[in-house]
Amino acid sequence: MFKIYIYINNLPLRIKSISEPILFADNTSVIISSRIFEDFCSVTNLVLSHMIKWFAANNLVLNLDKTSTMKFITKNSSHSALHMAIKTRKVMANTKFLLLQIDRHLNWKTHVEQIIRKLIGTCCAVRLMVHISNINTLK
Repeated sequence: MFKIYIYINNLPLRIKSISEPILFADNTSVIISSRIFEDFCSVTNLVLSHMIKWFAANNLVLNLDKTSTMKFITKNSSHSALHMAIKTRKVMANTKFLLLQIDRHLNWKTHVEQIIRKLIGTCCAVRLMVHISNINTLK
């Protein structure tokens, strides 16, 4: 595993001038921004191309089935299809990013709903344990 971190820590150097790579645990995310949609598409293709070349040079393979893209847009902007030379799994409407669930409008609704579901489950578990545990165990 240590060897992988040496490899991955080298990856941002290759794409940092045209994007903002973010390394978190075993995930690598890349943020690409542009006000001109055509430039955005070409930079996206260039970054993916650099990443594939980097993986090949390090005897690794970028798993395109597990690679997804997400285009953040404002609510009042028109939808434009993202044209990429390299086909990834799909363009996502929402995703988990740095432990947060976000959608393409940077809305918190999905994240809050997920946390509520987890809290409901936790509350139910504590409520059931009240009958079989003492107060010190519950704390």
